[in-house]
Amino acid sequence: MDLPDPDLHTSPFKSLVFSNDSPSNLEAKSVEEFLHDHLRELLKQDEEIARVSALLNRLTNKHRHLQQYINAHQSILSPIRTFPSEILAEIFMQTLDDHYDVFDTKRGPWVFGHVCRRWKDISRSCPALWTSLSIESLHLHPESRRSDLPDILKEALFLSHNQQLDVRYSLRSLIINDGIIYRPKILWVNRRSNFWDILQQLLDMLVHHSMRWKSVTFVIPFKLGPRLEKAKGRLSSLVSFDLSACQGLGSRMFFDSETIDVLSVAPKLQVLTVTSMPDNMLLSFSRSQMRHLSLDLEASVEDHLRLLTEAPLLETYIAGFHDRSPLENHRLHCTHSSLRHLELSYRDSSPTLLQYLTCPALEELSLDIRNVDAADISQILYEFGDRSGCPLRQLSVKLEDAGNLLVHLLDSLASKMYGWRHDLFPGLAVLKMIIEEDGESTPSILGKLADIIRARWNAGSSDGLRSLSLVIDNDDDDWADSDTENEWAECKFDVFQRFKEDGLDVTLKRNGLCFVFVLYGW
Repeated sequence: MDLPDPDLHTSPFKSLVFSNDSPSNLEAKSVEEFLHDHLRELLKQDEEIARVSALLNRLTNKHRHLQQYINAHQSILSPIRTFPSEILAEIFMQTLDDHYDVFDTKRGPWVFGHVCRRWKDISRSCPALWTSLSIESLHLHPESRRSDLPDILKEALFLSHNQQLDVRYSLRSLIINDGIIYRPKILWVNRRSNFWDILQQLLDMLVHHSMRWKSVTFVIPFKLGPRLEKAKGRLSSLVSFDLSACQGLGSRMFFDSETIDVLSVAPKLQVLTVTSMPDNMLLSFSRSQMRHLSLDLEASVEDHLRLLTEAPLLETYIAGFHDRSPLENHRLHCTHSSLRHLELSYRDSSPTLLQYLTCPALEELSLDIRNVDAADISQILYEFGDRSGCPLRQLSVKLEDAGNLLVHLLDSLASKMYGWRHDLFPGLAVLKMIIEEDGESTPSILGKLADIIRARWNAGSSDGLRSLSLVIDNDDDDWADSDTENEWAECKFDVFQRFKEDGLDVTLKRNGLCFVFVLYGW
């Protein structure tokens, strides 16, 4: 018997439900009989709910399994299954990074072989997928797989067939030492260990394919230099070569100047970068076709001038100077008509190269000057620019312990100095400066910076200064709370805000990511 829908207002015991009165014996017995009937009905409903729930679960599972069954069969008709192999190969190419980790078989071109047999066949028959090899994350691979690495590299090289190779081989992630382990969680390699033999074997395998090198980057201890020499005379395809020493490995100690003579015959070489070079390193390479040179070496001004003279097609030259010896032949001079980007780094030596160099096509000049006792670099820059007549658009300067040098440079950028026929680099559009100084000089620097903007920026015009960046580094953490900064922030800083609002690209920072001067809306 179905009971009516429960409603407290129609309950036969309404007066007791809505009060705290005690029921009589007769009323109590009637309530017990009433509850018995309703509890039995509640049990019936629980059983029905359980039955319906079980049915719902069963139907849901059947629906899910049927959907999976349908999806599996619908995939048979997926258009990608009928894509021509050439289209799939091109799709594969577009999904890859610039370089793939050779030994990570779960990513890169290896991953296509895990999808289906056809994809595996296509990926393995497309040499272009395998030509950009990266051996830079050896520390991520477990010790148990080390012995497999040569076979994996062998297969990757085989799959690249006879295509030109773009290779990155770096041991930077490995600390190679003969001694004590200083830091856990970092893979150390002892040169007497089996893994050291494996690393050398990997390098030898790459050198064996050097006739296919187009672009290579090696970050190695120079102790491995002799192994590169086996590539000498086999670099007919090489366009770019980057050689660096692993940091912290005492590379200068382990170097033999006769061991790295690999580039003397490389007819297509246009880009050469060598960093952390030992002082006694002798590097032989053809300069005539060179377009980009980045060298950090112990060389005199004469050496740099001769190198530039012998590289007439050079467009970018990046060099570090450590030699303090004076120029012996003052008549030596180089006019370089192709150079567009010049980046010079001086450590304890005067920036004299610019005095003997003329670059009529130069567009970007970058100077990193540290611990240099030079009274005024602005005159050197003016004479260089005046002599070159170059369309210099960007000037980047990094100064450390600059003293008066900074003051003279800022003044010369803000106004034409006495005796000058024109402004310093009048076509300058981008100015970038990194300065290490004490906090007390910052307001003065900012004042001169505002003068530079007023003198060189023309709002609404495409001419003149368009972008200015200043980064100030110092160790005075308390200066950020000083009265000097607060006074400047309140009284002067709205000048830069107005420049910003009018369209000038202005960036001011202090102490790296510790922003002190931040304009509203930046």
